[in-house]
Amino acid sequence: MVRCFIHWLSLLGVKKEHLRMKLHVYTDQDEAELKKFWANTTGVSLGNFNKSYVKKTRADRKTYKGMFPYGTCVVAYHNRDMHEYVIEGVKYLRNKHLVARKL
Repeated sequence: MVRCFIHWLSLLGVKKEHLRMKLHVYTDQDEAELKKFWANTTGVSLGNFNKSYVKKTRADRKTYKGMFPYGTCVVAYHNRDMHEYVIEGVKYLRNKHLVARKL
């Protein structure tokens, strides 16, 4: 989904160097390795990664390991007009999909 979203933004004229990335990771994960993973996966430079949000891991709850082995990645692009355009595009796709399902 992250790569798809970044590709969609590129089709709209947004350059990868204007994106900002933020990871949500756990204390027992290697933040530097996860940044490299997401940089390679998305094609976004490591210099575009902001400070990660690090969630404390409780010893009795390690269920995230299977679900989020690479943490989660947030893509940000600060442009109000583009935000509105993307939101309207999502609404269009949602409505088109719902109409197609009813047929």
